[in-house]
Amino acid sequence: SLPFIMSGLSCAWSMMRAPRLQTAPTLSTVTNSSVTITLGRNHSYERPTVSVTKVPDEELLVFDHEIAADPKRVFTAYLDPSQLHRWYGPAGWRAQTDDLVVESVVGGIQRVRMVNDFDPGATCVLQSRFLAIEPYHELEYAEQLPNHLGEPSDILVYSRFRFHPETVITPEGVGEGTRITVEIGPMPPNVHEEVRTSWRSTFARLDALLTEHDDPEQEDASPEQTDDGPGQASGPR
Repeated sequence: SLPFIMSGLSCAWSMMRAPRLQTAPTLSTVTNSSVTITLGRNHSYERPTVSVTKVPDEELLVFDHEIAADPKRVFTAYLDPSQLHRWYGPAGWRAQTDDLVVESVVGGIQRVRMVNDFDPGATCVLQSRFLAIEPYHELEYAEQLPNHLGEPSDILVYSRFRFHPETVITPEGVGEGTRITVEIGPMPPNVHEEVRTSWRSTFARLDALLTEHDDPEQEDASPEQTDDGPGQASGPR
């Protein structure tokens, strides 16, 4: 199946379109011990009035995941391209660095091309737009579901990730960590378990990445952003 959501899902809904121009500028900086990401000014864009908060309960998948890393490190792993490509995507799929875009700004694009581990000819583009960025606390996206060719379609699914500081089980016992609350929808209830399972395997990669580097000494591979526009990550071509 395609990452996170079955390929046939894009036939289940028509596009939810309700434009509202949003242009208020923001500028803030996200930093942890090894990475600094500057969040630039908001794009002018057509923001859907539908969001994860308005999805009917029966079509909303909600679950929690605990990870043995503090919220700053977990949040940064979502926005830092040098980390994102190493964990994003369920088992059997890998993110490609040569078509990876993370525009860390409300209205900005996140674009990740996935390749199947067993069939390199099977690819899928996961493209989303940032609806909310609250440093260390919350990220919300509108994702264009892939069509039968694996390219972004007009069908939108909304997702929100909230990061809560929490005491969790760590390799050393009990310590500081993060509870991630995931909300995704609208989706028919009969695909909720499949999507949850896909995200569990994705979070297993994030767990491994962050617990492997408890005291990371890596370079800042995420380009700082200016008022001229958001940064874009480029890998080897």
